[in-house]
Amino acid sequence: MASFHKQLVLNHWMMKFFQGGSLQALKVRLGEDRHEGIDEDGQTGFFHELQHTLFNVDLVSEHDLRRYDLNIVQHWNAITVQRNKLEGTVLNMKYFQYLSLLFTEIYLDWYFNNRQQLLDGLNDELKTYNKNAEDCFQPFDADELNKVAFWNATGSGKTLLLHVNIRQYLHYFQNGRREAYPDKIILLTPNEGLSRQHLAELNLSGFGFSRLFDKNRSGVFKGNIRHRGKIASSTMALFDFDRIYLAVQEFKQLRSWSNLRLDRARLVEFCLTRNDWYSLYIPQAELAIRTIADIGKQQDILIRLLQDYTDRFYKSLKTAYEGQFYDIVSVKEDDDTLLKVYHFEIENTEDGEAYEKKIRALQVLVTERKLGEASKWNAGQMVAICFDYHLYYPLFAIEGAVPLKMRPLAFDAPSEVQFVRDLEAFYQSPLGQKVIGKRSLYLLRNADTKAKGLGFALAGNFYPDFLLWLVDDATGEQWLNFIDPKGLRQMSLNDPKLGLYKEVKVLQKKLADPKLTLNAFIVSGTPFASLLNVSCKQADLEERNVLFMPEGGQVYLKKLFDRTGATT
Repeated sequence: MASFHKQLVLNHWMMKFFQGGSLQALKVRLGEDRHEGIDEDGQTGFFHELQHTLFNVDLVSEHDLRRYDLNIVQHWNAITVQRNKLEGTVLNMKYFQYLSLLFTEIYLDWYFNNRQQLLDGLNDELKTYNKNAEDCFQPFDADELNKVAFWNATGSGKTLLLHVNIRQYLHYFQNGRREAYPDKIILLTPNEGLSRQHLAELNLSGFGFSRLFDKNRSGVFKGNIRHRGKIASSTMALFDFDRIYLAVQEFKQLRSWSNLRLDRARLVEFCLTRNDWYSLYIPQAELAIRTIADIGKQQDILIRLLQDYTDRFYKSLKTAYEGQFYDIVSVKEDDDTLLKVYHFEIENTEDGEAYEKKIRALQVLVTERKLGEASKWNAGQMVAICFDYHLYYPLFAIEGAVPLKMRPLAFDAPSEVQFVRDLEAFYQSPLGQKVIGKRSLYLLRNADTKAKGLGFALAGNFYPDFLLWLVDDATGEQWLNFIDPKGLRQMSLNDPKLGLYKEVKVLQKKLADPKLTLNAFIVSGTPFASLLNVSCKQADLEERNVLFMPEGGQVYLKKLFDRTGATT
């Protein structure tokens, strides 16, 4: 079987653009330090060396090569300007970094502007490969060309190359339309610690609109230009409603919603005569129709909107039906929602062995109820939170790469950790003792599954992160509060999660238990001043039980307990 290197057909095709036909040949000519940096004419030293019989003039002209080089210089300068200021030096590309970016320029230019030639070239190269291959590959398909993998060695500066790749893609995607952006640019990492590291690096490279993904947060991640708009009815009239109807039907059938009936005629009428059921936050240029492909793109957007609408509509009906059967149950020690044991799958490495020893030491501290010592426990990137009033402990937070997997998962957002720490500090403070008084306090981390957690379909199938009880042991009164710490920077005020505070009051009325009060709170890790989709005042959001952690635990938790109704 051929080695993996020899199976890289795209790499072989790319090498045809250069004399020598291999990375080793290019290294011989470009690997010297004297080629690094930018010359007085704004071109790299690598470009000037490539001019000297190193590129295939039949595949790429000197004009295009010069253009590629200037693009690379522009992108490189953009992502390194802040780093150069901070480090007091100038970051220059190494030859292998330059070649990776040059290969990307060629591929993107051909993909966006010469796609058929790209497809033909790759399939011609594939035919050559298949002649001597034990296992032949199928021909490339045009729809596959939008997937590219980069293979860069450890220590090759992949983070900076990634940032330049983003700018390269945007350059060709926009094609002069500076206001046009793809719907999302997603950077996947193995864990939250690396995500935060990459977020800092992205900001340093000038991508100030980047943010961490939050499973409970809506909105999209795109450029700084946002426009609120609708799909024009004249555009909808051009849509293939047979395809739209079948797509929604398939969406329904995959969820086994056999009791939901769809009618094609009513679906068409709904789309063509009503537009009050959705808002699109999208670059304005994306709503313009320039080609047939633009119609198809907006049709796909409508399908997604209809699927989301159908999902909410069905869950609203389901909740209304199930609401007839709501009941009040007591949480007991053997309840499934109370964790009995953590399960760890630890790597068989030196690091894994070290973590296992520390976890066993923590187990001893918890068993002996030495919570003060347990609260100080940490194992590198992993810390334990031992809040005595959580219905089980410890809780875990992981802040980087660790050699283990665990069930249930550790906290997946810093705002969750901060909330528990703030609550513990508030409870122990004189202000907290005064506000809470003689009432007992209990906290429980909510599971995010129907089997073990408590969710709300009308709030977008929302499972708040925490359940917080205040209990008056003398009277038997209880105040049950659903609390979700989250970032709100791009959340719309129309998000159903922000309406949970009203939904629980409807539920409270149905339960009709005079000794039970329900409340719901969103605790924002984002300062009010940083919210993007808000035109109201902070006090208006607080009336909707949206509070702000950056004010400090003594402030926002005082507001939270005051709004529960337990302290009046």
